[in-house]
Amino acid sequence: VALESLLPPVPPGEPQLHGTLSTTIQGRATLGAFEELIHSTTGSGTLTLETPVITNLNVLRNVFEKLAVIPGLLEKLEQRLPPEYDELLTATDTTLSPLTISLELHNGVLRFNELNVRTEVFGLSGAGQVSLQGAIHVSAILRIHPTCSAALIRSVQELGALVNATGEIETPVTLHGQLPRVALVPGINDIASRILVTKFQDLLGSFIERAIE
Repeated sequence: VALESLLPPVPPGEPQLHGTLSTTIQGRATLGAFEELIHSTTGSGTLTLETPVITNLNVLRNVFEKLAVIPGLLEKLEQRLPPEYDELLTATDTTLSPLTISLELHNGVLRFNELNVRTEVFGLSGAGQVSLQGAIHVSAILRIHPTCSAALIRSVQELGALVNATGEIETPVTLHGQLPRVALVPGINDIASRILVTKFQDLLGSFIERAIE
């Protein structure tokens, strides 16, 4: 079934998740009124989304726009990134790889502990929940492919503070809202602390070098 047919309509130009959805859930329920049925049903199963794409939203651009702890980040990237990486910031939509999610249903809430979303340039892994009324909250880690991360860091050195041991720019993010409107918010406090620690280490290293000379 088309996912967009199950979600409330959104105004033209706003982000919307599209794809072909299929799901299987096994469980038990207590008979009664519809509201009682919804909240008494428990079970587990899987959700599969084929050909997923988020229209009218460039996820990476959206994240970089909100990283105010690095002043002028988006403008610097737009000016300095090599032409072959232009689409990272100029693409209108975000195309995802097909995904399958294991989930549990309890008291009218779908919970998932192993969310893994992939694109050609980044991955998103985490856990969260969606109520049957459409309220969503997901805590996740966004990791950018090492090759793309290296290009981004060459353009804006401060991003180097966010690199993990495998060369990926890594940042916590939260998705929350009421479907179909969901906000993607980077973990500003975590990012700011990592940048400050890196700057302090650089300053300390420079101080020690001058003291030795």
